[in-house]
Amino acid sequence: MKPFSHGEYGSKIIVTTQSEKVASMVHDLPPYHLTTLSSDACWNLFKKVAFNNSNPIVPSELEEIGREIVEKCNGQPLAVKSLCSLLRHQSNSKDWESIRDSDIWELSQKNCNILHALWLSYQYLPSHLKQCFAYCSIFPKGFQFAKEDLIKLWMAEDLLHPQKSKRTEEVGEEFVHDLLSRSLFKKSIKLDKSVCLTMHDLVNDLATFIVGDLCLRSYCSSLNKASNNKIRYWSHLKGENDNCEKFEGLVEAKHLRTLLLTSTRHFTAKLELANLLPLLTCLRVLSLYNTSITELPDSIVDLKLLRYLNLSGTRIKKILNGVCTLYNLQTLLLRNCSELFLLPPETVNLTNLRHLDIECTSIKEMPKEMGTLKDLQTLSTFVLGKDNTVEELKNLQDLGGSLHILQLENVVKVEEVTAARLKDMKYLTELEFEWSLKSDGGSRNQNPQEVLAGLQPHTNIKVVKIKTWREFLKIGDELYGGSAEDTPFRCLELLQISQMPKCKEWSLSGGHFKGSFPKLKEIVLKASPDLTAESAYLRLWKPLKLVDATK
Repeated sequence: MKPFSHGEYGSKIIVTTQSEKVASMVHDLPPYHLTTLSSDACWNLFKKVAFNNSNPIVPSELEEIGREIVEKCNGQPLAVKSLCSLLRHQSNSKDWESIRDSDIWELSQKNCNILHALWLSYQYLPSHLKQCFAYCSIFPKGFQFAKEDLIKLWMAEDLLHPQKSKRTEEVGEEFVHDLLSRSLFKKSIKLDKSVCLTMHDLVNDLATFIVGDLCLRSYCSSLNKASNNKIRYWSHLKGENDNCEKFEGLVEAKHLRTLLLTSTRHFTAKLELANLLPLLTCLRVLSLYNTSITELPDSIVDLKLLRYLNLSGTRIKKILNGVCTLYNLQTLLLRNCSELFLLPPETVNLTNLRHLDIECTSIKEMPKEMGTLKDLQTLSTFVLGKDNTVEELKNLQDLGGSLHILQLENVVKVEEVTAARLKDMKYLTELEFEWSLKSDGGSRNQNPQEVLAGLQPHTNIKVVKIKTWREFLKIGDELYGGSAEDTPFRCLELLQISQMPKCKEWSLSGGHFKGSFPKLKEIVLKASPDLTAESAYLRLWKPLKLVDATK
C-alpha cells in the first residue's frame, strides 16, 4: 500500500478482495459485501454478451430458453458471462435447449467448488481448445501471462499444428481469441501498461480440477512421492517461501514434460542440475527464468525432445555447444542475460528454431549464416560485426514482431542493406536501427543517411526507432526509402529518434511522398538537443503527440 501513501487530500481508494482477512487489514470503513445479481440484471448482461450488442433484440423463440438458463446461474455474473459467451456461437433453439437441459446442472458440488456454468463452458469446447485450456492450470491464481509466451508453450507441448494457409503461431492466436470470447481468459493491464492475459480464480480452479494429478504448482504444495509418476507439468512461479524440499521429488517425476521456474534461489543452490536433467528425458519445456544459475551442465544434451528453453534474466555466461544439438528446439529465450557475450557458431544447426530472443544481452556479433534458419518467426536482435552482414536477413522473410538491428556502423556496402529486403517483411510491426558510438573510422563506415535509405521497411510497420551518434545533419527523404510507389509508413503510429546531437533539421512532410504518416500518433525525441518541434517541417493532416525528452 506504500504507493498510495502520498495521494492528494480527499483521494479515495477502493480495494476489492475475496478475503475477509485482507479487508480487515486495509479498511477504515465497514466493508461492503457484494451480493449476487438480480434476475433482471443477469438477463441484461446475458443479452448484451450473447448478442454482442448494447441494446439487442432477442428472438422470441430464444428469450424464454435464455431466461431459464440465466435462472440456473443463481446470480453469478461469471457464470452468466461464460454461458452467454458459449451461446454466442450457437444460432438455433435446439443448441440453447441442450444447454438448459444438460445433466451437468444436476451434479453435486460437494466434491469440487466448480460452477456448473463453467463446467458447461468447458464441456462444449472443441477438443483442441480443451487441451490448451487445461494446460493453463500450470499458472497460479492471479498470474499474468503474455499471449505470445503462452503460444510458445502450447507449441512446445505439440498442442498447435499449422494449417494450410496459417502458421502455427497464427493458429495459436485464434485459440487465444476463442478462449477470450468464451470468458475463460480475460485481458489484464500490467504496471508497464502492456496487455496480458489472466484467468478468473474460479476458472483457474476449473483448469486445475480438470488436469488433477498431472499438474503441480509447488508454491502451494510439495511433491508427493505417490503421485510423482503421474506429474506432467510442474511450476514454481513465485520466488517467496522457497524451500529446497519442494524440489527433491523432481528426481522421481520421470515423465515430466514442462518444468517452469521463476526467481527461485534454492533450486539451483541445493539441487544439482547436472544430475537431474538426465532423469527428465521427456522434457519439452524448461524455464529457468531469473534463477541464480550461471552455467548449464553438459547433461543438457540429454534433453533430446526439448522444444522450449528459457534462460532469460540469468547470469549465464556461455551457451554450450551441446544446446545446439537439441534439434527439436523451437524457442530459445536469452533476454536480459547481461553477461552473455557470444552465441556459438553451431547455433545455425538449430534448423527448427522459430523464436530467438537476445535483447539486452552483451552479444557482440551474430553467428555466420543466420539466414539459414529460415523457420525463424521472431528474432529480437541482429548484431552486425566484422564477419557478418545485414544481407543475411533476406532469407528470414517470415520474421514478425520487433527487430532491433545493432552496430550499423559496420555496414561495408550500402547494397548489403538493400539486399536485406526489409521492405518485404510484412509481419514485422516494430523496427529499431542503432549506430554505436564506437567506430574504427575506416572504409567500412558508410554514410548513415545512405544506410537508412536502404533500410526501407514494409509499409505495415507500426513503430520505427532510430538511435545514432553518427553524422546526421538532416533527416530528409532517406527516411522514406527513396521510393514514391506507395504511401510511406501508412501504418506507422510511433516514431522515436535518439542520440542525434548534430542533427538540426528534419522533415516529416515527405516532399513528393503524398499522404505520408497517415496514422502517426506520437513522435519521441531523446538526446537530440537541436532536433526540436520548432525545427520540424510538420505538414501533417492531424495533430500528434510530440514528446521531447532532450530537455
